[in-house]
Amino acid sequence: MGVAASVPLLEYLSFYHVAEHFFRKVFDDDLVEQVRKGMIDPSFSVRRSTDIQRIIRLVKKAQDQVKVEGGINEQRSLQLVLERFVDLARLIDDLTAYDANLVRHYANTGVSFADAPAVDLSNPNVTAVVNALAKRIYRVRNALVHSKEGALPKYAPFKHDSDLELEVPLMRFIAEQIVIFHGKTI
Repeated sequence: MGVAASVPLLEYLSFYHVAEHFFRKVFDDDLVEQVRKGMIDPSFSVRRSTDIQRIIRLVKKAQDQVKVEGGINEQRSLQLVLERFVDLARLIDDLTAYDANLVRHYANTGVSFADAPAVDLSNPNVTAVVNALAKRIYRVRNALVHSKEGALPKYAPFKHDSDLELEVPLMRFIAEQIVIFHGKTI
């Protein structure tokens, strides 16, 4: 749908939905991994109640977060999807091939209508890049979807279309990598 659409809002959200499809799985996998790490830690003992309670608190915290937020932590889940499925070097190559100015644009320019930060995709600190990228993408998504009056930044159709058009390739190439990662040869 994102490829066929000619409206930036629909393009962006269609590509975002590809990442969103995997939020529950990566969130649950991350929780399992946290529990596993806690249990295999050499200091963990099944005989100590405090150790068992620490694991219970970890799971309870995740469950409480789901209850309070009405679902999983979407920005964290987006970050996990990016970590697991997106190769930053390939993303840079794809963006550069599409438009040689985009990588520099993302590094120097935030998204004003979304109060989203700039992100230097070339930064050698991959964790910092993924965190900033998840924040940028999630804030843009929220500005598009949550258009109620209030303190949150919001997207105004036509007024912000040219800014949003610059975000579409970023989301598109991320979505493509996710699809390719999960693709099967037929």
